[in-house]
Amino acid sequence: MQIDITTLQYIDNKLDRKQFGCFRGKSTTHALIDMLHHWNSALDNRKSVRLLFVLDYAKAFDHVDHSTVVRKLI
Repeated sequence: MQIDITTLQYIDNKLDRKQFGCFRGKSTTHALIDMLHHWNSALDNRKSVRLLFVLDYAKAFDHVDHSTVVRKLI
């Protein structure tokens, strides 16, 4: 999904430079590279890196036929 250019010009100065979604030329790959750069820089400077990894499976089960899952579990 791309943001309309006139809307983008209006809100551009209000957005974080680390915003990677919805922008042409920026992707999740760019976000991962940026994170790895910051983590490695911190480690190179003998600082610690703490991460919190959260998985949200709530929507994953919306696409599953529950009767099939129950039948397989039985």
